[in-house]
Amino acid sequence: MTATAERPLGAATSDVGAQARDPFWDNAKFIAIVLVVVGHALGPVFGTAPAGALSWWIFIFHMPAFVFIAGYLSRSFDYAPRKLEKLVSTVVVPYLVFEVVYTLMAKYVSGQDISSLTPLDPIWLNWFLAALFIWRLSTGFWRRLRWPLPVAVLICLAVGVVDLGEDLDLTRALSFLPFFVAGLVAKPEHLALLRRRKVRIASAVVLAAMFGIAWFAADRLSMEWLFWRSTLLERDTSLLLGTALRAAFLVFCAVGVAALLAVVPRRRTWFTALGAGTLYCYLLHGLFTRVASAAGVGDHLANPLGVAAIIVVSALVATGLMTSPVRRATKWLVEPNVGWLFRRDRKPLAQEHETPAQDHAGAAVPEARDAGETRDVQEAPDARDRP
Repeated sequence: MTATAERPLGAATSDVGAQARDPFWDNAKFIAIVLVVVGHALGPVFGTAPAGALSWWIFIFHMPAFVFIAGYLSRSFDYAPRKLEKLVSTVVVPYLVFEVVYTLMAKYVSGQDISSLTPLDPIWLNWFLAALFIWRLSTGFWRRLRWPLPVAVLICLAVGVVDLGEDLDLTRALSFLPFFVAGLVAKPEHLALLRRRKVRIASAVVLAAMFGIAWFAADRLSMEWLFWRSTLLERDTSLLLGTALRAAFLVFCAVGVAALLAVVPRRRTWFTALGAGTLYCYLLHGLFTRVASAAGVGDHLANPLGVAAIIVVSALVATGLMTSPVRRATKWLVEPNVGWLFRRDRKPLAQEHETPAQDHAGAAVPEARDAGETRDVQEAPDARDRP
């Protein structure tokens, strides 16, 4: 594999046959998913000062970062049958499986009054899979637009003043849309700017400053602004002020994403290989979180030492869930073999589409899986069951 330092940051390796992966993206996914797990684990002790500030800080950028990465790694997505099959097997099927798993968890572990499955109303973590399905299917539309990012921003702001209901959690999917589109239209040369030493130093300062802001805002400003799951109609604020705040948070989170990506290691590290297993961590960590919450573990850890213990243990759990033994043991649940669903013609319909997709600069982009397929990038920013 060509060293990251010898090619633009974010440039996908062209050797598809070798199934090379850019370590930068796996590093970014690992860091982001660990932050997700820590953020969820801190939920029961949110009222403790350090936990509230840390949660607020994490939610500024971890979900927007995942969505941006999903968009960037979706640049090679097209509507060839093989790509659509992969979308079903790596997004739709896990979504349906874990709708059942987490509904049963909510009923029999958390004791919630749930009488039936509601596949169109994503439960807890599943909202991201539903959103990813929608975003991926819309990639062709965004590529055709002259100004895709401004349009996505306008949609994000507009969705804050209308009631779209709860089906597929559309409000949240469309609220995060600008980050997906930003990743979709980003080019390696854009990301190369983050490699500059001055930018990386400034980004570390920005992240530290954001933690200071989070400490101040934790008990003064609702985290609902960072969940992006409710409309302004549900807030105690005017539509004009609410829209202005929504736009401000959009910019604030975008700066956080850029700062986070700037400090991500570019070379292979001890955790690079684990970045390929973020789907497993994302879908499975909720089992631990729900059991711990139902057992009242947080009641005994609502103090600084307890918060530190939660951070360490949750980070270790997240890391463990991405290891090869866990992935092999749970593959039947997270990635069940559904190849039997699709027909296998002698001359596949996708044959004429098998040339590499072209990015906006004209450079060949390898298959998403070889570049760090977004199926490994699943995560969610909040810890409630249904919006």
